[in-house]
Amino acid sequence: MAQVRDLLEDFAADRRGDGQRPNGLKAYVKRLRAFDAWLNGKPVDQLSWVVITDYRNEMAQRCAIPTVETAMVTIRAFCRWAVRRGHLSEDVSAEVKVPRRPPALPKPLDADELAALWRVLADDDTLSDHDRWIIRRNRLVVCLMYYAGLRLSEVARLRHKVCSQRTRTITIYDSKSGDRTVPMHDDLADELANWTSNKRESPVVLSWRGGGITSGGIAHIFEVWLPKRGIVISAHRLRHSFATEFLRATKDIRGLQVLMGHRSLETTQIYTKVVADEQRANIAKLPRLATF
Repeated sequence: MAQVRDLLEDFAADRRGDGQRPNGLKAYVKRLRAFDAWLNGKPVDQLSWVVITDYRNEMAQRCAIPTVETAMVTIRAFCRWAVRRGHLSEDVSAEVKVPRRPPALPKPLDADELAALWRVLADDDTLSDHDRWIIRRNRLVVCLMYYAGLRLSEVARLRHKVCSQRTRTITIYDSKSGDRTVPMHDDLADELANWTSNKRESPVVLSWRGGGITSGGIAHIFEVWLPKRGIVISAHRLRHSFATEFLRATKDIRGLQVLMGHRSLETTQIYTKVVADEQRANIAKLPRLATF
């Protein structure tokens, strides 16, 4: 009988056809290969609630909760697919409890961190043409995340054809939750104007050699380039800052969900916790009765 490894190619083909992104698909296959190795030859038609639960319990002894969670989500997706394809008579994973990680609170940049970041990204006439170009390019990356809430991977995929100076919008296609359009902040529009291209398919963010930058290249900015200059922040904190500032200014949680590209409003609502904590801190500053 077929083992998990025998069905991976067909599973991946169907996921790809359903629109699964390449990086996500690669992660799914990697987790299923690990599960297949643990099964040690057990065929797919012998999968059961007990088998999958035992795998979960063993993982929990050596892995963090997020790792166990993603493994179980992947196995559930595979089992549902196996039922549809006739490899399983029922979804034996449906009743397996998936451990849920507590949602981490967003960490927007505070005023001092933001000021330090902008200082590092400021133009400097004393630098070489190469170093000045790198600063301008990295400032564009930061602005796309801070002023439009783009994910790192979305910045890497961005093309000029989706950035309209006429309508002052950016349209992000093939994101995690579909397509979305984000209005341009004035500062972002100014930065983008410096990187115009007649080629609509040309990447917005470039490498020094003129080609498109990869997700790894953008990650290098936050993992190496900025830390060398005393700035230690993750790229995702810029997206957190965009969301928090928008919500603080508008209180429009539904609008924020659209701009962030969240499938679920529950994902967006975590930002209300950050804003509420700030409001609570401000209320605590009101004079005590004893001072009157």
